[in-house]
Amino acid sequence: MKNVIEVPVLDYNLDPRGAGHFFYNHMDKHKNNIAQVEVKTGNIDTYGDLLKRCVRASVYLKKIGLQPGDFISVCTYNHLNACVPMIAAFFINAIMSALDPTLSLEDMVHLLQQIKPKVVFTTPESVTMIESVIKRIGTDTAVIVFGSTSSHVSFSDALATCTKNEILNFSPTSVRTLDDIGIVYFSSGTTGLAKTLCHTHYSIICQSTNNAESGFNFGLTFGYYSPYWTVYSQCLCTSIIMGTARLLLPKFDKSNPWEPFYHKPKVDVSFVKDIFIAGGVIDSDQVKNLQNLFVDSEIYRLYGQSEVLGYLAHFTPKDKELKALKPDSVGLGIPGVSYKIVDVDSRLALGPHKRGELCVKTKFAMTGYYNMDSSDTWDTDGWLRTGDIGYYDEDNCFYIVDRIKEMFKYQGWHVTPSSIENVLLQHPAVGLAVALGVPHKIDGHHPMGVVVLKHEHSNTTANEILKFADAKLEDRLKLRAGLKIVQTLPLTGSGKIHRRKLKESLGL
Repeated sequence: MKNVIEVPVLDYNLDPRGAGHFFYNHMDKHKNNIAQVEVKTGNIDTYGDLLKRCVRASVYLKKIGLQPGDFISVCTYNHLNACVPMIAAFFINAIMSALDPTLSLEDMVHLLQQIKPKVVFTTPESVTMIESVIKRIGTDTAVIVFGSTSSHVSFSDALATCTKNEILNFSPTSVRTLDDIGIVYFSSGTTGLAKTLCHTHYSIICQSTNNAESGFNFGLTFGYYSPYWTVYSQCLCTSIIMGTARLLLPKFDKSNPWEPFYHKPKVDVSFVKDIFIAGGVIDSDQVKNLQNLFVDSEIYRLYGQSEVLGYLAHFTPKDKELKALKPDSVGLGIPGVSYKIVDVDSRLALGPHKRGELCVKTKFAMTGYYNMDSSDTWDTDGWLRTGDIGYYDEDNCFYIVDRIKEMFKYQGWHVTPSSIENVLLQHPAVGLAVALGVPHKIDGHHPMGVVVLKHEHSNTTANEILKFADAKLEDRLKLRAGLKIVQTLPLTGSGKIHRRKLKESLGL
């Protein structure tokens, strides 16, 4: 097909019984290998020890009535047991879906209302929040706590209920087909409402195997991400396949990022082989600065989407020379995916160096949104619309240059303009409000507010509104790029705010 880039198809011999059997066998195979290390405590887990806890958790969940297709959720930072609910969900053919502890009450209510989990694993710090969410959505959801609790079942007590025979006789539950849903991730839509992205056992196994076969150094992976992020499941599942270890830190402290390593007499970064940059835009100068700090490391820009449960394009170690020639590229396509760049208006496929929307076709794309219409996510020929503007060159290397969607990212977090605009509109002087993302070299984007004042409040200052908004907004939504007062907002023919023209008028 003209102007379509096709990468070789996958030839993996997949276990038809699903991700549960697949990962159980790999964990058993690597049972003597170190699986994870808590950086702050130094506690170490082998795959054998981790497998035992996952089996116990699976037995307990089946005891309390969980069936294939039921939802399990987890709300926690990283620790040795954070991954157990996800693996146990695979083992019993339940569906995993995670929350991040920093989400607001309203966000959690919206997310859990969609999936109505049968059980939520959480920490003592988040119990009160989870209880409030469950009360709001009106479900009979069990709560299991990582740590001490007086009102719920603790994780350790749940595992202790399993008998020796139950453990010895345990076997993972087989799926009906590899198209069964195994995990659901949440992704913000352009309207501000998060959507539920459904991924199959096929996509879970294939994307993890793609990573394992990529040639990247996964000997020891390190990251701050919680189970809420797709990168968590990808790193976890890839490490299980390869029998390699993960370094765990609960969360990132931007004011003191190296604190966990202070107990070491000397920090030597020469052992860092590969550094991956994904999830947001990074300036070329920042990549150069990073390379100056990690002179012995290879730095890779990767392009991916939650809709495909991982990466869509990247260079690999065998592409070292090509990567050096194209520092602004996110890399080449991956096995099992076809690509095309289409004109935003005509939807015709474009040739090299022509900018348009990137569309992909792959069997490990999401199957759709859970209990929501997702028909506009694909075009009439079955291509997934990424919402990203980019192009490819004569070597089939991809470049991502802009986003069609209105939302933007701050430090990897999706920022939905309506979340900020709704707060701005609460100020009595504000008649119209728009939130924009201003490019920032380090953080990706900084939110900016633009408002039109009501006539009777024309003396209100930008600083007054800025203080009002920042007092109500979550940290990631604060107006770090400031707030501007304008007389009018440019509108489209249908009466919608013309964001591109507004940005141009502001010099953004």
